[in-house]
Amino acid sequence: MALAVDPGLTALFGSEDRVKTLAALANAEAPLTAYRVASMVGIKPPNVYRELKRLLQFNEVERAPTPEGRDGWTVTDPDVRTLLRRRLRIVWSRDLIRGARERGERAALSARTSSRTPLDLSKFTPGRPPSATALRRRIQKDHVLARAGAPTSIRSGRSKG
Repeated sequence: MALAVDPGLTALFGSEDRVKTLAALANAEAPLTAYRVASMVGIKPPNVYRELKRLLQFNEVERAPTPEGRDGWTVTDPDVRTLLRRRLRIVWSRDLIRGARERGERAALSARTSSRTPLDLSKFTPGRPPSATALRRRIQKDHVLARAGAPTSIRSGRSKG
């Protein structure tokens, strides 16, 4: 999927690759390597290096070590950083996955703490028809998930997702 860039930003900064490069750096919490920027925005690494070299000439970016100790880049002007963060949001997929994992863990913790009695689902055996006790457990699980705001199973008829 191609990253859509606002034509106004392209006109302001001179090229779409430059806008993408600056936006990736502006949205990053720590300095990024040129290769990582290229991976994030979907352009070739030589184009990112070319844009970084041009931006370095005008003091819009500076070299800074990444958390891993590699040569990285960061945006120097806080106003450019703020503008790009408002107009074009680019986030590394690992950060998104980490955020989703943290949200899932919080939902699971909420479901566990909101349950009056812990659910023992360890006795479920795939392929065997569920017993009456197992069916009651599933209904209890759906009630806990519904209270936590998580999607429930299709079999309960109350699916949210």
